[in-house]
Amino acid sequence: MKRAAAILLILVLCLSVAACGERGVPAQNAPTPNSASQSATTPVTTPDTAVQNSPTAVVTAFFEAFADADYETMKTYCTTDCVRDDFRTDGVYGMERASAVSIGAEELSRDQDDCAIQVTVELTPSVNSRFAGQTQATFFVELELERGVWLIDDFDQNR
Repeated sequence: MKRAAAILLILVLCLSVAACGERGVPAQNAPTPNSASQSATTPVTTPDTAVQNSPTAVVTAFFEAFADADYETMKTYCTTDCVRDDFRTDGVYGMERASAVSIGAEELSRDQDDCAIQVTVELTPSVNSRFAGQTQATFFVELELERGVWLIDDFDQNR
């Protein structure tokens, strides 16, 4: 009888501790009230610091995401200005999708905090795009060294 009472007491204590232990703590993957709106408007600027140590690696990762039209991942490789100026609901810089065919050599600025890389892409143009009717285009991707990481800042057909 004493053994049954002891087991029952231990069981009641365990249930009490379990019931009180995690109160008020959201589930690990549960969205917070502002998480959806933040991720849509605020680019994360350091998804992979190892990638962002190299302008060429940033451009490569950006176009790998672009091939899948993964705009949220693409934004992580861009400055806030680039996201504001070049991202639209139907694509980026006039393209719905693009995959890199070739990525040229890095052209660093004199002070080495800006870089331009010429890329050739196979693309699907956005509606009313500068690339309407094209399946391939060549342009420059301009990057800036920002807080120690390289980020895409602009796209330019003429350099």
